Amino acid sequence: QPLPATPGRTRRGPPRAPGAMDSATNMPKFPHRKIPRIKTKRGLSGKYLLLGLLGSTVFGFSQIITRSGDKRLRRKDKRECRMAIVPYLQAETDRAALAEMRAREAYEDELMKGTGWKRRSPYNTRWMPPRE
Repeated sequence: QPLPATPGRTRRGPPRAPGAMDSATNMPKFPHRKIPRIKTKRGLSGKYLLLGLLGSTVFGFSQIITRSGDKRLRRKDKRECRMAIVPYLQAETDRAALAEMRAREAYEDELMKGTGWKRRSPYNTRWMPPRE
């Protein structure tokens, strides 16, 4: 028998035919059909995936470690090569500075010839000339 319509409830529909419902679960009955289950192997199992991930991680970190060591050795070699040629580069720069300084002094002497002016440094500090 249907319940009267109240504000908090909705009306139920008419009852179903007696053979269409299962009395134990109050669910509709459907005929049982036996369907064979096909078990297919779909990909690798979890342990093999985890082992693969772990292996690739270990391999990657080993590559990073070995290549960073090689990189460090290359940087050290480059730094040592540069330190070996620094004295030659400094000597070349000193010779160029000395030649430029002598050329300026010669021009200054030629310009101030006959005035009695003597060349000297305007600074009161000790000056170290470049190596000759």
